[in-house]
Amino acid sequence: MILQNNESWINEPLAALYEAPGVSGLDFRLVALDPTVRAGVFSQASIATITSNGSSTLPTGRGAFVLEKALCMDTPAPAPGESAVAPHPGTTTRQSVTKTVAQVSCQPCHGPMDGIGFAFEDLDPIGAHRTTENGLPIDDSGDISLDDKHQTFHGQVELMAMLAASARQGGDVGRCAVEQWYRFALGRDRDGTW
Repeated sequence: MILQNNESWINEPLAALYEAPGVSGLDFRLVALDPTVRAGVFSQASIATITSNGSSTLPTGRGAFVLEKALCMDTPAPAPGESAVAPHPGTTTRQSVTKTVAQVSCQPCHGPMDGIGFAFEDLDPIGAHRTTENGLPIDDSGDISLDDKHQTFHGQVELMAMLAASARQGGDVGRCAVEQWYRFALGRDRDGTW
């Protein structure tokens, strides 16, 4: 399934990024990646890269991407003057984001996005696996409201298992999958426009 499959088409340069031994040459081949590190399309280096800014991960952006693509939820645009949070020296991105958005007024928007986005903090800005940032251990725990339940998880592998279960049971993710196929097949947006 797209949410839990740990296989990817890679060649030798990508094998180095994915830490996949035994791959040589420039020809692409289907390779099973470490299932404790990678789960589904959201853990692909391409997705990690487009949801980062090149030098820092963006938990808010990564969480918004999952909300929009897997749960069909609209996410708010950044507030005027709001910019991506870069980690402060001696802290992790998560610590910097948490400190910056600690205001009560930030939580309605940032809470759902960041709770999901933190799951991907074990993937650096280009999708390589990491266990530390600035010498500190990565905390990839998070939370999500899914199928009328508030759930917690540790890392994106557990998060993807929750999303996959929701899809199989016809929950929030299953309904979104139907909506995404509808939009793709008819070339229409959610509001019916082309």
